[in-house]
Amino acid sequence: MSEKKVKRLGISNYFFTKEEFSAKHLQIASNAGFNFIEFWGVMPHYNCHDFSRTATTKKQLREHKVKVHSIHTTSGLPYDGANISIFAFEECQRKAAVEEIKKNICTLALLDGEIAVIHPGGAAEPDERVRRLQKSKDSIKELLDYSVSMGIKIAIENTLVDNAICLQAEELRAYVDSFHSDEIGICFDTSHANLTQDIFTAEKICGDKIIHLHISDNYGQKDNHFVPYEGQIDWLQFRDILKDVGYSGVYMFEIRPNPDEAGTLKKVSDVYDKLFA
Repeated sequence: MSEKKVKRLGISNYFFTKEEFSAKHLQIASNAGFNFIEFWGVMPHYNCHDFSRTATTKKQLREHKVKVHSIHTTSGLPYDGANISIFAFEECQRKAAVEEIKKNICTLALLDGEIAVIHPGGAAEPDERVRRLQKSKDSIKELLDYSVSMGIKIAIENTLVDNAICLQAEELRAYVDSFHSDEIGICFDTSHANLTQDIFTAEKICGDKIIHLHISDNYGQKDNHFVPYEGQIDWLQFRDILKDVGYSGVYMFEIRPNPDEAGTLKKVSDVYDKLFA
């Protein structure tokens, strides 16, 4: 008898970030059939400095049969202070950002996760771009050395802010390739790609370096984080390209908070069954 195929269905805790993390979020995800979650390593949702809390979280994950697959590190997220900038020129500021992300990676390792998602930096003025890019790479080199020692891979996300580092897929692919390591890849954010260039061209360029996904929909105007099929993205074409590039990871949905949590997650689960199961 063939073994039942395990769903690779995940939900980002972005869906729950209006509240501090609690076990009820795991219960909601589990009830809707989600096997994996992505933590947001951002205050006030989750405090990655509190390792005793992390031990409790690990127990709760076992109880609800949900696995942490990834963590979205603090760099470039809402609630970050101005000090969280891995491409800052000021060395003390850059180092502070690196140390903060290391705490996220450590939390992920304690929770038996696999992938740390990192934004490579924000907007860079034309006359600063080369230096900003190098500062970003310096930070990622430090973080990659640390993450490998913890058994964690890094996924660099395609960004959204105008003039941001790795806004375009060509620069993102070259950025990741420059490390010559199988321990670093790309987190392909469908909503970001649909707002910054042709999403399918970007998907093909990122290709076999895609090791993680942030899946959501929009109408090509705002980063809405809609459930797929609530916007304009051609999801069958997206799925077919994923097959062509050999993607075999978790399908992580990054959906905006919605008061109807159970109903929204049911829609997401149905989309997964339709496209990826």
